Amino acid sequence: MRRIACVDLPALPLQVLRRDHPEWDGLPVAVVARDEPHAPVTWVSAAAQELGVRVGMRYVAALAITRELRAAPVATHRVEDLRAELVGALLRFTPRVEPDRARPGAIWLDPDGMMSLFGTLDRWSRAIATEIEARRWIASVVVGHARLPTWAIARGLSRSRKVERRVRVLESEDEERGLAARVPLACLDLPVELADALFVMGVRTLGELLAIPRGELSVRFGRDAARLSAELAGGWDTPFEPARDEAPIEIEAEVDPPGDDENRLLFCMRGALHVILGTLAERHLALGALHVRLESERGLDLAKGAVHEETLRPARASRDVASVTELLRLRLGALVADGRIGGARGPTRERAREARTTASTTVVADRLGRIQRIVLRAEPAPLDTTQLVLTTAGPEGRRARDPEALTRGIARLRAAFGDEAVTVPRLEDSWVPERSFRWEPVERLPEPRARRPAPPDASLSAHEVAARFWSPALVRRILTPAEPLLPGPGGGPRLDPPLRSMSGPFRLQSGWWARERADEGLVTRDYFYAEREDGALLWIFRDVTEERWFLQGIVD
Repeated sequence: MRRIACVDLPALPLQVLRRDHPEWDGLPVAVVARDEPHAPVTWVSAAAQELGVRVGMRYVAALAITRELRAAPVATHRVEDLRAELVGALLRFTPRVEPDRARPGAIWLDPDGMMSLFGTLDRWSRAIATEIEARRWIASVVVGHARLPTWAIARGLSRSRKVERRVRVLESEDEERGLAARVPLACLDLPVELADALFVMGVRTLGELLAIPRGELSVRFGRDAARLSAELAGGWDTPFEPARDEAPIEIEAEVDPPGDDENRLLFCMRGALHVILGTLAERHLALGALHVRLESERGLDLAKGAVHEETLRPARASRDVASVTELLRLRLGALVADGRIGGARGPTRERAREARTTASTTVVADRLGRIQRIVLRAEPAPLDTTQLVLTTAGPEGRRARDPEALTRGIARLRAAFGDEAVTVPRLEDSWVPERSFRWEPVERLPEPRARRPAPPDASLSAHEVAARFWSPALVRRILTPAEPLLPGPGGGPRLDPPLRSMSGPFRLQSGWWARERADEGLVTRDYFYAEREDGALLWIFRDVTEERWFLQGIVD
């Protein structure tokens, strides 16, 4: 028989308020929506109810009833954080834990499969109650058959002050219906209007509410009241949706003494990586990305050291320690070679600087020195369940291509030279050539496909067939920005080797649309295809406004 357990913490926001203000013990307490005199009261303690304070009245009205009332707002995130803490604690007793979305104090548990560890349901439920009592929370634990009847019984038992009486295992559905029928409606946190109307009608217990036909409830109080009655009767149950453990997976490692040796740092990271991947395996997840934070040692004045952060992304989400360690080794090697970690290591640092030097800008990174703390944080991802290749031979006996080899190579290049090492061009909405595309980092490339030639057509001539086969598009290597050229004799550009011929001009001139884009402005250019004496075909233009020549690209 399928069972379900309910852990109910009555008036959880009120418990949070009492926990934050222990000096209010023994006084009437209420939770208000806002820190204002006219804010409505949302939760009321039993002592405040005896004095006449009710949910929904204004705080000033409640304060007029009793001057001993203590009230304060409780932030929603505060309740959610504490409930998440309880969910994490209950995961020790079952892997299937579901917080109730409509009732902040109710948490559902699935006891299926746990009896091999705890023996009986009674021992299992009492172990849960002991854990919650140790955390200084008031709660009741009931193991039943249907959701809301079990919750109603748990809410009725929460009035007892003894922990033993707040734990119950229901043996049959008849026992569940009988106990639920005797629960007072005042315990169930019904909507205020519905609770007041039922009180006027003389309905005091859940059994009396369930005795009213649902059609009559729907006509008098709406469909929501009829559905609530069906749920409390156990006739409307929802599938179990266990919550995921969303706690961040983060490991901090101290390097003692601080150092800059690449192998020593990698050994420290590898030990933390085993713990991270083990935690991901417990959650049935894989590593989608690894965020690395390196903190250098403090200075002589005890000032905080420099901080450097990196993000490594494997070729695909996995739990392979060897592949992730390889990415860490490449990234650490790049940092050491660039001089960010430790000092210079011979000519390697100079070569790294030259590789990062552009036409007019040299990127010089901040030096970290010796590393004192390493923080690794995992970015979880669903595990890729791609089937492994059983054979590497193709249909003709040749070795087939590994579809993941290119992706693994891209991941290693990104780890060694940075995320911008592998890029692809993406078209942009611009009529200026150097702004008509942008370079975008890429993690994986689509598998290349061979272009199939068109089937032969007897009606076409040989010239028309050649025109179809050869694309008229020219492959251009565009320079960004365009390279200025020195003026030559006769008003043309000066090149070495000199030009043999020029074809053009092809005018490119902006119109009214360019005035709306400040990044482009008004442009007037005359483009030429210029052939040098060595046979190179260049794509150059003359800026009519500035009367200067520029090299835009090279035609292959």
